Amino acid sequence: MKIKPTGIEGLIQIEPDIFQDERGFFLESYNVSRYNELGIKNNFVQDNHSII
Repeated sequence: MKIKPTGIEGLIQIEPDIFQDERGFFLESYNVSRYNELGIKNNFVQDNHSII
């Protein structure tokens, strides 16, 4: 997971690590422990991905 600052105070960009092979891909879009380690405190409830 990469954290990038933006030009807006208090706003960061979070880029997940993406693992890909011939079967498709995997990414961890949210991990409460990792976010807490980074000082990101929130009440995140749901995240969805749809691949067509």
